[in-house]
Amino acid sequence: LLYLAVSCTFFLLPFTLVQAYCYSATLTGAVFLPFALIMGVLSSWAGGLIDRWGAKWPLVLGPLVVAAGLTLFARPLGDGRYWTTFAPMTLMGLGMALTAAPLTTVVMGTVDPDKAVSTPRSPEIGSAGSAEVDVVAVELDAAVEANARG
Repeated sequence: LLYLAVSCTFFLLPFTLVQAYCYSATLTGAVFLPFALIMGVLSSWAGGLIDRWGAKWPLVLGPLVVAAGLTLFARPLGDGRYWTTFAPMTLMGLGMALTAAPLTTVVMGTVDPDKAVSTPRSPEIGSAGSAEVDVVAVELDAAVEANARG
């Protein structure tokens, strides 16, 4: 559900920014910079949290922080200035950084090394799963929008 919510937001937000707030394509792309920078900088640090805290706390706190960012996006963006999107994107980036690396570590750690098959396609399988979540998110968005319009 976490990845579904983030995918829905990343799909719908650019439309909202361009159509409702007259953002340019460049400014719309810049809205996503805090998320990308925080994920890039903090992911390795967040992976080390498992050694100190275990997997439970990052996997509980991360989605809660993402939910706080999504909640900020649920309210109107006021006059639509760039900084009205900065806090939600920052929270979403922090929450996903807290979640992604520990989640990957836990999932990979559950595989028995004796039964694991090393394949160069392993990253492709993860990417395919992520792409499927994105497709489902877009389909759900379309269904909700169609239902809302009657």
